Amino acid sequence: MSALGRLCVRFGRFNLVGLMGAALQLVLLDVLMECFHLPAIAAAPIAVETVILHNFFWHERFTWRDRPTGLRQKAIRLWRFHASNGLISLAGNTLLTYCLSHKLKVPPLASAATAIALCAPINFLVADCWVYREGTRPNGCDLQLNTMLRAALASQCDQEVKVNSAHIVPGEPPENGKQGAEQSKMFYDHQNNQARNDCG
Repeated sequence: MSALGRLCVRFGRFNLVGLMGAALQLVLLDVLMECFHLPAIAAAPIAVETVILHNFFWHERFTWRDRPTGLRQKAIRLWRFHASNGLISLAGNTLLTYCLSHKLKVPPLASAATAIALCAPINFLVADCWVYREGTRPNGCDLQLNTMLRAALASQCDQEVKVNSAHIVPGEPPENGKQGAEQSKMFYDHQNNQARNDCG
């Protein structure tokens, strides 16, 4: 499936969760206003915050279920979800509900439904691009640069080993004869190994 296809499928799942959240929000809004006699401007933030937690729960298990499931990753996503989608929903729904119901005299439930529809696309874009974004991967330039640096380091190590093998290292001259040859070999091997360890 292409990237556009995956995005469309995810947007469909997002809207399905959003519809469940919208239904819950409208029910909560009605209950808060009718049973607890709260004004629309006070009932809207309470209903929105409840729906934010509801939507986050389902996005974790349905919309973006391929994301890491560690506790730390979930905590970061919850914070981002509140900071982005929560802020957009709280501010957008509260402001739009106030303007539609108080300024334009639109019924409260119709005002809330309109606010939800207007905020949904913005919420999806922010969630997909920031809240649930995948980890960054190195691009082609970074990989090529890394390969060049490794090759240069390996070449430098080989050159140092050749220099140590071709030149006499300052120090006490080895003894003559077979014993001196063995001491020279051990001495040069020690220098070569040290050079490789310094570069490795």
